[in-house]
Amino acid sequence: MRASLGRVICVLATLLMALALPAPNASAEPTYRLTAITVDGAVTSTTSATLHYALSGSLPTRLDAELIDEVTGAVRKVRVDGPGASGSATIGWHASWPAGTYRLQRVMLSTSGTAGTETWGKDGRVRRGIVEVGSHDLDFAAAAFGLSGPQTGELAPPRLLSARLLGDPSVAGNVDVEITTADEQPQLPVVSISWGMGIGTSGPATPVPTGVGTVRATAIAGSHELESITIYDANMLPSTYLRDGTVRLGGSGWTPPEKHTIDFAALDLSLVPKAPTANHTVRALPHGAELGIYPDDRPHVTEWLLTASPGGSVARVPATTDAEWRWAQVTGLTPGVKHTISLTAVGEAGPSAPTPLVTVTPAMTTNIFGVPRYLTSRMVVQALVASHLRPDQGVVRQYSVSGGAFRGTSIAGTDAARIASGGNITRTGSPSVLRVDGDILRHASDPSGPALATGFAGARWVDGGADLTGDGHTDVFAVDAAGRFRLYPGTGPSRLGTPVTIGSGWGGFLAVFTPGDFDGDRRADVLAVDTSGAMWLYRGNGARGWLGRVKVGSGWHTFAGVNAARDFNGDGREDVLAVTRDGRMILYPGTGRGAWGTARQIGSGWQLYY
Repeated sequence: MRASLGRVICVLATLLMALALPAPNASAEPTYRLTAITVDGAVTSTTSATLHYALSGSLPTRLDAELIDEVTGAVRKVRVDGPGASGSATIGWHASWPAGTYRLQRVMLSTSGTAGTETWGKDGRVRRGIVEVGSHDLDFAAAAFGLSGPQTGELAPPRLLSARLLGDPSVAGNVDVEITTADEQPQLPVVSISWGMGIGTSGPATPVPTGVGTVRATAIAGSHELESITIYDANMLPSTYLRDGTVRLGGSGWTPPEKHTIDFAALDLSLVPKAPTANHTVRALPHGAELGIYPDDRPHVTEWLLTASPGGSVARVPATTDAEWRWAQVTGLTPGVKHTISLTAVGEAGPSAPTPLVTVTPAMTTNIFGVPRYLTSRMVVQALVASHLRPDQGVVRQYSVSGGAFRGTSIAGTDAARIASGGNITRTGSPSVLRVDGDILRHASDPSGPALATGFAGARWVDGGADLTGDGHTDVFAVDAAGRFRLYPGTGPSRLGTPVTIGSGWGGFLAVFTPGDFDGDRRADVLAVDTSGAMWLYRGNGARGWLGRVKVGSGWHTFAGVNAARDFNGDGREDVLAVTRDGRMILYPGTGRGAWGTARQIGSGWQLYY
């Protein structure tokens, strides 16, 4: 049954193809009858040749004959208006016609006001339009004449002798091709080179001298096979050289039987994309960096590579022709070490040269921190605050603890502001969250409100919520881009005074924050994690300075983030929280004497806020 069905399908397909093709003799017979066509004589400056013809039956109102010099492709046309049953036409000499032998190629018979010119060809076929309506046995090859004489403005098409790529083009853009040509005229006004897909010469034509000349083309990234080279002489007679060795000469497109020997394969292109440019944004991650890129040149790119140096970590970003931001994370970077992120465009033929985009120093996240316990109408609330920093995810949420579970509530806008603890800076008893907008520090709850202070642009760490001056007011500090510890002393509710520098060299740390009074001496302290993972306690003296520092732990560099938890467990002592790379939150309860109790996991999934 299956075999029979297959045969039926084959038969139907054959019938459909037969119906789709124009059938010979579709209108029975040709309308006109060309019974004889000959040429005698030779054409010189003093003699002419004569075309003789004979017709029978219906007579056309016009007869056109085309004779071609099969060496140059030059065409000589003969026109007879109102031909009779027999007649002749003179073929005269002209100095602009190239010398050679012109042979009859076709005769066209037509009547004005009617559709369908009938063409009698040298292949023995008669066609009306594209439909074959008959055949003939006339000897067109014998209908020929020779032309000779003092030619002056020759019309022989130019010849292409050789072509080669200059240099070793490997990057998308301009491609130079050297061509060697032969022609009687001194220059070629137009040279067209095509690798297909619109790739090749474009724009206004630049004349190329006859002999050796250079043509500039433009090519996109990818692998491209040369398809054709066309050269035009001053009379705009073309010679087209094709990949298969075919040559088409003159306006007639005559194809001589001889093939050209130009090695088109040697002019094939394999081009990588140009070194890319892109708008971009970046933020440091605990052990990497997150980048948004908006490439300028997107077509013909299969993917983008973001590569970090040192280390060679790579993030692959699938390419798209859409005008949109693309996001990726480069991971495996060393915290505290400056890395350069480069962008590479990968095309069909390989990668481009890398373009350095930005430098970034991975650091522990400051996006998650505890706030002081505060009293509501029903209970004392312990809480954490966490924030996204990516533009399409920038939301600040407060997580309160109830029954051992976190319950999140959005407390600030959906932009990319950086946040920090403000402690009880408002003196209302409720914890405050601060935001950094470029150079300005504000309340997160009032993003368009007045500035609390300025000078925060480029700051590596910003923290508050503790009294480092011992005057009873909540202070804020920042470690600036130069590594200076800048203290902004509180002067009243939501007011900060002129900043003072109380130290330098803080830029090499992975994390810097104030847990409050960590050692139990009733003075606020600062904790810092260095690149080796050691945690140092800077004991505050309550007067804008330190009583010295002491190492209180090691191995902290393995975490994605370390920050103050305030008195999270409610025992009256300041705690520290740490978040692992896979998002687990670990509480390190303080002993009130500059040390830790037993650590325990209090949550998971916090990698959302890196």
